[in-house]
Amino acid sequence: KKFPWNSIGAQRVKNVCVAFRGYCEEKNREG
Repeated sequence: KKFPWNSIGAQRVKNVCVAFRGYCEEKNREG
């Protein structure tokens, strides 16, 4: 049996990347 871990993982990783990017952008804005 194959579980759809790939799709779930990709979704989670994408969300984390988006959140991390926003966090980095805010940090850069502060200086």
